[in-house]
Amino acid sequence: MILRECSYNQWKGDSTFDRVYYTYWIKQNVVINDRDAEIEFGQSEEGNQKVQAVTFHNGLIKYIPQAIGKEFQNLAALEIAECGLTEINKDDLKPMPNLKDLWLWENKLKSLPQDLFTYTTRLEIISFKHNDIVLIGKHLLKPLDKLIFADFRGNVNIDRKYEIESNGTLELLKQDIENVCQPETMEYSAVSSYVRELWESKRFSDFTIKVGNKSFKVHKNILGVNSCVFSAMFAHENVNENITNEMEVNDLSPETFEEFLDFIYNRNIPERATNAMDLYAAAVKYQVEDLKKISEEFVLDMLDEKNSWSVLMLANLYDNEFMKVLAFKEVCKLFPDHQISDSLISHPEKVKLLIDAKNKMEWKIAAVRLEMKKLLNEINSDN
Repeated sequence: MILRECSYNQWKGDSTFDRVYYTYWIKQNVVINDRDAEIEFGQSEEGNQKVQAVTFHNGLIKYIPQAIGKEFQNLAALEIAECGLTEINKDDLKPMPNLKDLWLWENKLKSLPQDLFTYTTRLEIISFKHNDIVLIGKHLLKPLDKLIFADFRGNVNIDRKYEIESNGTLELLKQDIENVCQPETMEYSAVSSYVRELWESKRFSDFTIKVGNKSFKVHKNILGVNSCVFSAMFAHENVNENITNEMEVNDLSPETFEEFLDFIYNRNIPERATNAMDLYAAAVKYQVEDLKKISEEFVLDMLDEKNSWSVLMLANLYDNEFMKVLAFKEVCKLFPDHQISDSLISHPEKVKLLIDAKNKMEWKIAAVRLEMKKLLNEINSDN
């Protein structure tokens, strides 16, 4: 595809904000049905490296093409309006890490995944005005520390604009998203009572899983239909576990594995996942997608400065980019007087060295203060 009908002018955006960007404005009716669509952009006299904003109007764009971020590497603003955009995910925005403005209004978006802004944490303005949004990921806003404006007017379940600098507005936005964020309901099949009975009675069990000092009698067919990892193992007759009809798990506690099995058999979800990180590890290891989503929510809900390093380690171990971003933000809060390099997000072992050094310094300072207090008390008592 060659875009010929385009012009370069100043960014218009919204009259609310005084922003000036050198803009690549596509005039022609563009049709893009593929994220990997090849697009030949026209060149400005100064080269497209100078372009700061790209805007599409009145086209037919089903997905955001990767070519935009690759062509315009200094992009600060993206506008796709009245183009019928139906879906968006974090990888669509990954080639545009410096985005400050994202205007996706008058489209057909129905949901926004919570990890959408994993790679675009510098966003200050987002607009999803006049879409068909009914579902928004609970933790959508967590990566956006610099957000000043969000527009969700004219959607199905959310119809408001938010100026974040106004008192209480950010909390109002979070509450609205919480209301829109409705968890998917589990569909229980007609055999659920039968499966539950198998779990409780252990009848017809044909496999044993040893975890620590505890053994679990299970059923290959139940595990196989819920986990592609177990399915692959049971499908190969020459695998040692299949020959002996037992296996050992050494990287999970018996309590975690019991919760894992309880979910597989009964779809029971713990009210409070005190071992959320272990449960997430089990779900990823055995590729149980429903439990992976649920336990990830538990981990993100409990994430704070105190456990930030542990969550960062977990996120790196299982290559969860969204979890890495949120955990690293909490880590940075531990060092308010220092600038922590973004490169450390993928090096939790180096982060641990920093945290240990910080704790050691604080212990020394506390000891000195205690010694000073003791000395002052002695001097005062002598007088």
